[in-house]
Amino acid sequence: MQPVLHPINRFCEIYGIGRTKTYEMINAKELETVKVGRKRLITEASARRALLGEAA
Repeated sequence: MQPVLHPINRFCEIYGIGRTKTYEMINAKELETVKVGRKRLITEASARRALLGEAA
């Protein structure tokens, strides 16, 4: 089973993009995130839409 939420570092490893680009995409609303405490997590659905062009 794949995780539904990814921490920033793990997201960067999986998709092969840097932290700076990741934060640019978050700020541009290309990636959806949720906060759990102080931790920001990226949704798998938004990652697939933004990077792989898949429909949600």
